[in-house]
Amino acid sequence: MEKYYEEKLYRENRGGGREKQIIYCYVYGIGKQYNVLSSYLKIYQDKIRVLALVTTEPQLITYLDGKKIIRPWEMDIDKADYVIVAMKRYKEVFGILKEMGASGKILRSDIFSIPNFVLEDYMKVRKSRPSILSNTCIGGFIYNDLGLEILSPTISMRCRNYIQFLKNYKFYLSMDIKAKENEYLCDELYFGEAFAPKGTFGDSVCWWFLHAEDGIAEAEKWNRRRKYVNYDNIIALMSIVTDDEAYEFDKLPIKKKLGFYHKDLKLESILYTPEWSDAAVQYKYHYRYEGFIHKYYARNVEGVGRIDWIKFLNGEKSFLRF
Repeated sequence: MEKYYEEKLYRENRGGGREKQIIYCYVYGIGKQYNVLSSYLKIYQDKIRVLALVTTEPQLITYLDGKKIIRPWEMDIDKADYVIVAMKRYKEVFGILKEMGASGKILRSDIFSIPNFVLEDYMKVRKSRPSILSNTCIGGFIYNDLGLEILSPTISMRCRNYIQFLKNYKFYLSMDIKAKENEYLCDELYFGEAFAPKGTFGDSVCWWFLHAEDGIAEAEKWNRRRKYVNYDNIIALMSIVTDDEAYEFDKLPIKKKLGFYHKDLKLESILYTPEWSDAAVQYKYHYRYEGFIHKYYARNVEGVGRIDWIKFLNGEKSFLRF
């Protein structure tokens, strides 16, 4: 039975007031990651009910923290809103749960350790099903770190004339991309030199599959993922090279967008990144945006990320942490 409370924590009761809605979950895993998760489960004990703990390991114990330990095949998926996976072998467990028909109900346990995590806000992001368009790997990192379904083909790629793509993204995403021969790419502001397969739409817009060797396989992946794009919730991200790009990006009629630029142009949708205007930093990394994702997105200052991505994806204006 499909449950009304799968996508929201509250509902209107007959008296017109607001009644707390409980989320029912199985927790898959009883090891070290579960030990970390158990503290968060206590914090959310008025919102999350654990039906049972699940493991494939030999059952030396039958109960843990007052919860029964069961095998995967003993789960009743219809009774659960989500299955929280508290194991390092996430992909393996995902495959098992997918075969059981639970692929849309999977939560990774590490989402609870996201800084300033609020369960209701996170569920709002999941419900909104964002499609992130980006010209660096940052989109893939966000999907992975938040444990969200990937609803975009622009993952781990570089684009020539990305602004043109964003201006007409519905048009380009309505077509299959065509795999072309590998091409030498030299970009002094981004990645330096590379020899990578590419995909084109027959005009000036071209995507390079930087982390792939087989262009045909990557094109097939792109063409499969483009069909899942949620046009009701488009997110545009861009690392910017020139002033002209910055001004064009700021004018795009996309509600949720964020550009990264090393100059402060006082534009609403452009985040000034002074770290990349420092000559010493440029010399150290050779190219202005090399290592952008790892050095800026994830570990900008003392291991602290600058952006609260849950807030940003929910359309909040106060998404910067510092």
